[in-house]
Amino acid sequence: MVNFKNLGKLIKDEYLKARLEITFLISGISFFILSAFGFTIYYFFKEDILLTSLNEVKDIILDISKNIEQTQGIDVLIYSPFILPEGTYLCIYDSRDRVVLKKNIENCNIKKHFTSLKIVDNSKIVYGTRTVTSSDEYKIYVGKDIESDYSELSKLRHIIVYAVLGALGFIFIISFLLSKKIVAPLKEAMDKQERFIQNISHDLRTPLTVISNHIILLKYKAPKEVYEHINQIQKTLKYIKNIISDLTLMAQLKSQQFEKTEVSINDVIKDQLDILATKLEEKEIFVELDERAELKVFANYRHIEMLVANLLSNAVKYNKKEGEIYIVIDKDYFSIKNTGTPIKNPEKIFERFYREDEARSISKGSGIGLSIVKEIADIYGFKIKVNVKGGYNEFIVYIGSKAKIN
Repeated sequence: MVNFKNLGKLIKDEYLKARLEITFLISGISFFILSAFGFTIYYFFKEDILLTSLNEVKDIILDISKNIEQTQGIDVLIYSPFILPEGTYLCIYDSRDRVVLKKNIENCNIKKHFTSLKIVDNSKIVYGTRTVTSSDEYKIYVGKDIESDYSELSKLRHIIVYAVLGALGFIFIISFLLSKKIVAPLKEAMDKQERFIQNISHDLRTPLTVISNHIILLKYKAPKEVYEHINQIQKTLKYIKNIISDLTLMAQLKSQQFEKTEVSINDVIKDQLDILATKLEEKEIFVELDERAELKVFANYRHIEMLVANLLSNAVKYNKKEGEIYIVIDKDYFSIKNTGTPIKNPEKIFERFYREDEARSISKGSGIGLSIVKEIADIYGFKIKVNVKGGYNEFIVYIGSKAKIN
């Protein structure tokens, strides 16, 4: 039996996603090509069958019409033992709409006369014509039962459907196997990139720590005229350390090897508000927390902490002086809405290293924070919606059933 929980975890792997996307793309294109080819074959055979039957009845009706014109009546037809091909029938009416001759049919039930081709009940074709003699006018109808032909077409249709489905299944399997080779170079390159990030982050931490410690010592011994320069160096070092921490976390997120526990989003938000209290006071930002429900998830605590921290940090960083932040926690979602610089491109803000021009001029940011938010959300099946309306930027995080604890 298929374990759908494990299957869901497998599909979370971005390389498997890429393979499936390639497979479905190839299979989709193949489906349209095969369907078009199958439809063309079916249409060709259907037209061929109808054309063959039509020519047959037209030849018969032409012979009969000529015979009537030559003999100036239908007596020869009535008394001569001519035989119609199997599956065809004949009805001849005189000018007073009486049936004067019929063959291979019990009841000539043609209520409205016509001189063209008609398909009756999707099982018969009937061709009609008029012939005038010196003594009368005759309406001649020759029909053919094409039900057996339609039966063959139905068989052909089933064969085409099964053939297309079989070929599609074969193409799907082959495409999935080939997609591994297509994605392999990309996977190898991404793995190398992640290892490089981890290694370089580790190698940079030690010298940065040494520099930071020396700067702290210099700060207390330095003359006042260089004190501000040292402060600026400290801020820059902190900025670099934050980038390294973010890159390290992103590399760790790729591995998906982490411990999960019950996490209260209410508590995490309150803790982060306490951490940001000083910055909130500095910018005189009003904060309103609306706890409509207790929202708990089964996740790694550090991941949820980073997700909330980045969203709240952005709400403070890109807010205006004396701005506002409104936080809502409900049973299925939580939202963070703030005043400040409107987001120009909501569809791009989760891209790695993306920063909007106005935001960049207001404060420094690595452009990694929201991409970390998106990575974490994808791991747990969260959905993030961004609203920019009425001078507010709002991030709504919907908690899926996969991670939610009722």
